[in-house]
Amino acid sequence: MHRRYRTTLALSLVGLITLGSTATASCGGDDTDAATTAVTASAPTVADTTAPATTAAPVTTSTAPATTTTAAPATTTTVVEPGPLEIVTRDYAFDGMPDVLRAGTYQVSVHNEGAELHEFVVFRPTTGKTLEELAAIGPAGFLDHAELAAYLPGVAPGEALPAEMTLEPGEWTLVCFLPAAFDEQPHFAHGMTKTITVVP
Repeated sequence: MHRRYRTTLALSLVGLITLGSTATASCGGDDTDAATTAVTASAPTVADTTAPATTAAPVTTSTAPATTTTAAPATTTTVVEPGPLEIVTRDYAFDGMPDVLRAGTYQVSVHNEGAELHEFVVFRPTTGKTLEELAAIGPAGFLDHAELAAYLPGVAPGEALPAEMTLEPGEWTLVCFLPAAFDEQPHFAHGMTKTITVVP
């Protein structure tokens, strides 16, 4: 073969080898970049989990219970009109005497259903003496300190006696001053007394 031709052929082969290497390197680079781009494009976006999640604070709703105010029922006071009254004495109480009476005159029947003798005294104090002070004064000086509306000195057990009672407006007291058999204390000290309101 001619030397010139051989040189030209050798140069051509070198050129082809160089060109192939370049092309391979170039293609390899392109493939890598394309693959990288494809992976990058197709990779899902991952949320940043380092930031703490924000949770909404629970809302507490407080409902105050409804307050209902109930008015107290109206109390009706019965006023007893003048007329007959039945009073029962016991050891140691009066039964049947109304709390409120109309001013006027009453015909009273006093029945003793107790075991002891009882008196029936309706009065109002005129000098401010207490029951204890009036008991100490005794019957002799009683009318110096009290206005008397009715008086039965003693109703025996099982007995019934009549009395007339005339009341004017104001506060009156029903009482038994006789001493109790078991301790000699006045019957009113054991509860045998009652306040009466008299209205016009």
